[in-house]
Amino acid sequence: MKRANVLLVDDEADLAQTLARRLNMRHYRARSVYSAPEALEAVSREAPEVMVIDLHLPGMPGNDLARAVRQVDSTVAIILLSGQGSLQTENWIHDGLIVDFVMKPVEIQELTKKIDSAKNEHDARCARKDGERGKHGQA
Repeated sequence: MKRANVLLVDDEADLAQTLARRLNMRHYRARSVYSAPEALEAVSREAPEVMVIDLHLPGMPGNDLARAVRQVDSTVAIILLSGQGSLQTENWIHDGLIVDFVMKPVEIQELTKKIDSAKNEHDARCARKDGERGKHGQA
């Protein structure tokens, strides 16, 4: 399986850069941004397959950023990252807003498993979208 194109979004620049470096060492294509506006610009420009978004971003909570990302690209698989759990995360998973949730500090092995699973979800969404276009006679 081809490794995912991952966009990490966290205002803790050191953490985001370290995770991106560690993912790149494992043959993922990963980069980091540090705010919601940067993330939305990157989604439009780069079309990441998987995003790992900090739940507690200044200016725009991660769940709101996830909703905004869905408006730009409905196929992106989103994993929320937080230092504290939330009962709402189960609802966001159930509603399809996110595919998974991971707690800080995150172990790289746990994160890569979740990213691989999220990449599979992304690929399935793309296949469904392509199938729907084919049914409607669109190219």
